[in-house]
Amino acid sequence: MIAKSSSKKSAQTGPKTSAGKAVSAMNAVKLGIHITGWLDEHEHSEYSILFEQLTKEYNANTPTMLIQIERMASTMIKMRRLQKIEAALFLRARQIANRFSQERSSPSTTGPSDHQLSALTEFAALPDMDKLATLQRYQTSLDRQLSKIIGEIRVLSMTRSPSQNAIQHAQQNTP
Repeated sequence: MIAKSSSKKSAQTGPKTSAGKAVSAMNAVKLGIHITGWLDEHEHSEYSILFEQLTKEYNANTPTMLIQIERMASTMIKMRRLQKIEAALFLRARQIANRFSQERSSPSTTGPSDHQLSALTEFAALPDMDKLATLQRYQTSLDRQLSKIIGEIRVLSMTRSPSQNAIQHAQQNTP
């Protein structure tokens, strides 16, 4: 027979203080990849423009097709966000490396020149590999989502009735 522990484990895990909860609430936005909604008005505007373009491109006029277009536009904006985050991580690593090389440079003439040292340091600068790996995993996930959405849109396009195809053809040929 197994003896039960007399101590009770707390049912609540995670932060308990207001300050801890505030920090925890920001976990999803640490890199900016898991947030829901848009980072700013510019990103929302990009989404709206892309949504309208895709709606026209696929002649989306059914609720199901519009949902798929919405998913596609959202996924594409998230992919752009990842590219911006990755570029910012590399830029920050280069800036840190350049600052380090400037602090370490000495007036000695026996070593490489300041220009060579700066170029070498910038070339060798890499951001945190854990963050890059996280970005890569999320990018792969978004790539798969986008491929799946495109496949679903193709199926929806092929399952339209002949009258819907005729309407679409007429709309595309109207000036």
